[in-house]
Amino acid sequence: MNVLKPFLSPKKLRKLQNNPKAFFKDALDKRIIPIENQLKSLKPKKKHGFAEYYIISAVYNVEKYLDDYFSSILKQRLDFKNNIKIICVDDGSTDNSAKIIKNYQKRFPENIVYLHKENGGQASAKNLGLQWLQEKLGYLEGSSAEITTPLQGGEADEAIHNPSYKPIWVTFTDPDDFLDRDYFYEVDRFLGRIKERIAVIFTNVIIYSGNKYIKHPTSFKFESGNKIEYIKNLYNEVQSSTVSLFLLSSIYKNKLVFNESEAFKNNFEDALFLWQYCDFLYKEGKVGFLKTALYYYRKGHNSSTSNFLTSISNFLLLLTEMQKILSQRKSLDLYFQNFCLYQNFWIIKKVINNDSLLSIDNQKQEYLDKLKKVFYYINTDVILNFNLVGCWFYHKVGILNCFKGEHPPYQRCYVGEFDSIKKQVFVKYFTPNINEIAKLYLDGKEIYPKYTKIMRHNYLSEVFCYEVRLWIVIPQDLQKLEVVIGDKKTEIIFKGDNFESLNTELIWQSIPQSKTNGIWVFIDRDIEADESAEVLYRYISKNYPKQKIIFALDKTSLDWNRLQKDGFNLIDFNSYKFPLIAKKANKIISSHADQYFLRYFKKCHFIFLQHGIIKDDLSSWLNPKHINLFNVSTKNEFNSIVNDGNRYKFGKKEVKLLGLPRHDRLLLNSQKIAKIRQILIMPTWRRYLKIDDSEEKFIQSHYFLKWTSLLKNKQLQEITAINHYSILFFPHINARENFNKYFSIPDYIKQNGRDCGQSLSNLFCESSLMITDYSSVAFEMAYLKKPVLYYQFDEEDFFNLEYHSGQRGYFDYRKDGFGPVVTTEEELLKELEVLLQNDCKVGEPYQSNIENTFEFRDGKCCERVYRAILELDDDS
Repeated sequence: MNVLKPFLSPKKLRKLQNNPKAFFKDALDKRIIPIENQLKSLKPKKKHGFAEYYIISAVYNVEKYLDDYFSSILKQRLDFKNNIKIICVDDGSTDNSAKIIKNYQKRFPENIVYLHKENGGQASAKNLGLQWLQEKLGYLEGSSAEITTPLQGGEADEAIHNPSYKPIWVTFTDPDDFLDRDYFYEVDRFLGRIKERIAVIFTNVIIYSGNKYIKHPTSFKFESGNKIEYIKNLYNEVQSSTVSLFLLSSIYKNKLVFNESEAFKNNFEDALFLWQYCDFLYKEGKVGFLKTALYYYRKGHNSSTSNFLTSISNFLLLLTEMQKILSQRKSLDLYFQNFCLYQNFWIIKKVINNDSLLSIDNQKQEYLDKLKKVFYYINTDVILNFNLVGCWFYHKVGILNCFKGEHPPYQRCYVGEFDSIKKQVFVKYFTPNINEIAKLYLDGKEIYPKYTKIMRHNYLSEVFCYEVRLWIVIPQDLQKLEVVIGDKKTEIIFKGDNFESLNTELIWQSIPQSKTNGIWVFIDRDIEADESAEVLYRYISKNYPKQKIIFALDKTSLDWNRLQKDGFNLIDFNSYKFPLIAKKANKIISSHADQYFLRYFKKCHFIFLQHGIIKDDLSSWLNPKHINLFNVSTKNEFNSIVNDGNRYKFGKKEVKLLGLPRHDRLLLNSQKIAKIRQILIMPTWRRYLKIDDSEEKFIQSHYFLKWTSLLKNKQLQEITAINHYSILFFPHINARENFNKYFSIPDYIKQNGRDCGQSLSNLFCESSLMITDYSSVAFEMAYLKKPVLYYQFDEEDFFNLEYHSGQRGYFDYRKDGFGPVVTTEEELLKELEVLLQNDCKVGEPYQSNIENTFEFRDGKCCERVYRAILELDDDS
């Protein structure tokens, strides 16, 4: 009997069984910091501090986090009542945030200030807090002459040397974050001990995400412990947020404030503020780095979220401000160069290969021009040495090429995976020049790649860089690999180490010796079959019974009993046995490429049968996958993936033109099943919606409103009734449950045929016409030579990666589609009426499109795929 079962969920139990090391590490990560804080609570409090501290917090709809926020401040080891004041500026919250703050204010009226304003963004809220503080300090400190800097002369000098004077420091804690119990104690102890005058303190940020505590990417700033540095001597210790820092209050007599421009709202006000602040203090300013003061940043919640498109547009103004300061300097120190690079890089990284994020065409060129002007001031060496925020050599080659028109002064190539069966090694490098081809040598003799694929990485309308991907054959008797790019011998990176020449024995030694059970695991979805994996399984079971195969499916699936009756060798996807089988499987064969099941298959071949036919650019979704056999069905689809100069990493080694296994069944069923007068409505999904979204978010979405409006339209009912057609509504599986819960389907419409065990193949064969938006199931109807109506009410947004997972590809719906494209309900009903009155006959140009699309209509797709799978194990 397993005594852990009563205490662990099935998911955690599987994790313990499958990877005990990760299980216990995860448990420790979640508990070690809470345990440390419990121990800190036993330490005595410090009643009176060296300094006085003000927290200014911009509050907007954070009711669920405020108790954690206040609790972490009230329980500070530096006594809260005597040393800390909180200024909460309510930026027009519509939840219970104000009520919660006022309740705490009643308990601590001397320490908590509540200010309210209409919603205007964090910058205006922080400025109101600063204004209140300035008036307060002016009353306390008198109205002496203005101080030109907080670091030299005047009242500030006298105050700092006066033992009875308490310096006042300001910080900007976000109300959805929380603080370590020793946070203010460590800051106060640091200030009390140092003899140097500083104007700012950076504290150490820990990311809190999903009950885990994670080191922040910029934590390297604190590796050497607490320290003090001149701003002018800083290099890459950049800071872009004001939440984890303390500022000397006297700086605000110079009226340095957050920019309240609408353009900066909730996006870059912190970055601009810090830029101006550091520039103001540049000559003599010093910064303290405090490793021991821990700030907990709650990742995944943003109290003032903003649309990324807007922030890109607004970023132009930040670039303008950067240019103003940069142009005033004869030379730019390394810190400011790194600061510029840091502020720009996180957006650069996001926009690479994602043109749709900048959808306003008239701003693209302006943005590129400004970016190039900023990078004019950033030295090549600074770019090459910049390693923050996930910047690696690929980004550096692209930045130099795209924004400075330069080539890197040296090259690197990366040796990666190894095909042990075919003795092939993967090599890649990045270049601004598509014609810059590497020369490879084994023991001094030039060799030539077995496969070559050149990817093009784009930045808006310009080439960011090219990625050259090579597969080379390395015989076991040859030992020394060298690479020359251009006329320079190239550094080889293998497993994180650098080599001038690579001993191939290191490659052979790195190949994991894994023993497989020889089983091929098939899966469509965990909760649903009836796809190409099921069709191929049936074919192999019937024709090659000696092959060891198993089909994975959730035991609660409607398909389980059906497949069980048909003699399938089933494994419950949610059983403890599944990860054990997956760990030693020889092949994973699936119509999908979702991480929820691929994560179990680490060392076997992945055969991607495909869920449909790729028509849009899915490179951003598929490139992270490790696919050994990538099945496609049409020549255009094949070329759109394997040709040089596109965004896909896959080439002719992986991609094979074989045909969808389910098309064999579709062809066979079409000869058996009679067509009926039925319209099949099948919208696809939108990535911006989540399966577990709230009712409010789902029913207010454009997606839900548009489809339900169509289904409720009386004219739709009249048109179909007059022409004697029925309607079957079949939403995407991710939306099916929500449509059932939140929408009453009109009585004249049938729904969710799969819920009744109906095969999709049968639905396609029965139906006369399909209405969809962008779904690849339109190709199924075209395979059967039936028309499609495309209802694309959100075509402006759909090809934005923030909205969905694809970008526009080779397939033009209006030019290459299998029926009319409409964007309004009115247009849809007009086109539908025409089609129904013509008995759903396919006219031109759609008939020609259908005839010219498919490579195979021979019923042999399963056989081709099976042979291609066997070839993965062929060492010839």
